Amino acid sequence: MLKPLQRLVIDLLCGEDEGCRGDLEDLAGLVGDLDSLASSLPKPFLNGPPGRGPLASRVSNLHELRKEAVRLLEGDEALADYLVRRKLYADLRLHAKQEKPSLECPVCGHRPRIIRLARVEEGLFTGYEPKARCTCGMEWPFDEWLCPSCLAQGRDSFDVYVVRPGLLEVRKCKRCGYKIAVVEGKIDQADVALVNLLLDRFEGD
Repeated sequence: MLKPLQRLVIDLLCGEDEGCRGDLEDLAGLVGDLDSLASSLPKPFLNGPPGRGPLASRVSNLHELRKEAVRLLEGDEALADYLVRRKLYADLRLHAKQEKPSLECPVCGHRPRIIRLARVEEGLFTGYEPKARCTCGMEWPFDEWLCPSCLAQGRDSFDVYVVRPGLLEVRKCKRCGYKIAVVEGKIDQADVALVNLLLDRFEGD
């Protein structure tokens, strides 16, 4: 069964196109299949001292992982990149938590496109802690009003498009045009994939 966020994004991307809807509804299964393939990749080995760039830049056998991913996916290099990033996240996320906070993902080095507002219980009150969510799966504390591309900061630096209150909004940097989706609550890799598709096609007004 589709979650509210998934249903919303599919409605926005597909409308009444049943073929499109079917393809995107199958995405959750595809994401699971890719994770199974990722688990079969060779174990990544870290070299070099901590704190110098993302962990991916210190993986000594990264080329071997990419080569095997391309073979498993029969030459699909875009999906192979995703596969490697998922493997790095699965095996290195505990190391990544020891890295200093950064604008880029501490695992794979990509800039975040999603900010997740994680619910935090504070006594009788409920608050939200913004966390950047990378496509690889890694999350880390992040300023929700900071553009990870040009470093513009503050609410006034963004055009805000509320897609569904309390569920999804898109923020577009006024300086460079970088787009960030802001979601509330827990999300999984299928959610991430769908929201990234929406960002790719989102134009705003």
